[in-house]
Amino acid sequence: MKIFFLVMGFVFLGASFAWTMGTEDELRVAGSVTWVCEPPTAADQNTECYTRQPSDTFMRLDIGELPITVCLGLTGIGFMTAAAAVGNRAPRPVQQQHPSPMQYQQR
Repeated sequence: MKIFFLVMGFVFLGASFAWTMGTEDELRVAGSVTWVCEPPTAADQNTECYTRQPSDTFMRLDIGELPITVCLGLTGIGFMTAAAAVGNRAPRPVQQQHPSPMQYQQR
């Protein structure tokens, strides 16, 4: 069972990476923000950078395939966790056998 869970974990993780590579052209950052940096001047020694046009889509990710990738990856991690947990039994406590008083008397 451990081997089955391990193989299935690798299959799902591999499918997650394959799905991401297959849909890579659809994973992009939406928006068209351009940065402009000005070199330091004599009065100000800091380089100043700003955007040319304000855009509210600068941080919006247009990723439609992300839920599938995350679900495949989490399923693979779940299978690997199950593989790690299967077959690991807690050791039973061993009872200490104390010599009985009869053993001392026989000597």
